[in-house]
Amino acid sequence: MFFSKLPRLMSSVAFHFAEPPARGRRPAIFLDRDGVINEGVVGGYVTSWSAFRFLDGIIPALAGLSRFRLPLIVVSNQAGVGKRLMGRMTLGDITRRFVAHLARAGIHVAAAYYCPHTSEAGCRCRKPRPGLLFQAAHERRVDLSRSILLGDSLTDMEAARAAGCRGILFEQQDRCGANQLLKSGPAASPGIVTVRQISHVPWQAAALLERYHGG
Repeated sequence: MFFSKLPRLMSSVAFHFAEPPARGRRPAIFLDRDGVINEGVVGGYVTSWSAFRFLDGIIPALAGLSRFRLPLIVVSNQAGVGKRLMGRMTLGDITRRFVAHLARAGIHVAAAYYCPHTSEAGCRCRKPRPGLLFQAAHERRVDLSRSILLGDSLTDMEAARAAGCRGILFEQQDRCGANQLLKSGPAASPGIVTVRQISHVPWQAAALLERYHGG
């Protein structure tokens, strides 16, 4: 299943690949995209499928996360749309392709939520604001207080904290001195942990989800 939704509230872009639960709320695992699922472009954006490269080791890590049988939901800033470097249809094509690739590896993404705005737009959906998480929680029936967000930047961690999630900061090379910033910066929270290797992500997720015992 693949359909998009452009809500008026925040003009974010959402792509859904599975139906939400009919009732109740459950935890979810939120994922940033660039720098977590795929390699980011320094000083630029991934504007075509040909430029999309999965991060080394991320597919086995996502397979490990899939064993929790919780929805995997992408939440990502994509200012390249707002800067007219790509259109929403291109963003949808890239999303459909990487989701299909992951599905062939047994990894099922439930939905992807994007902020298409630039930082100057003042929208409510661009991280570190928690708008994408709140929207996903409403539409996908997610219990944010029992969910986690895996991201590679402090803005991801700030969004997680603002939404009441627990954050996992993935650092490949400690690019921004995140350990020091997490101790003293505005994103500091007991719910935030850092990981150095992608292979550690499922173990860190298990620790943060230890109170969840559902299927």
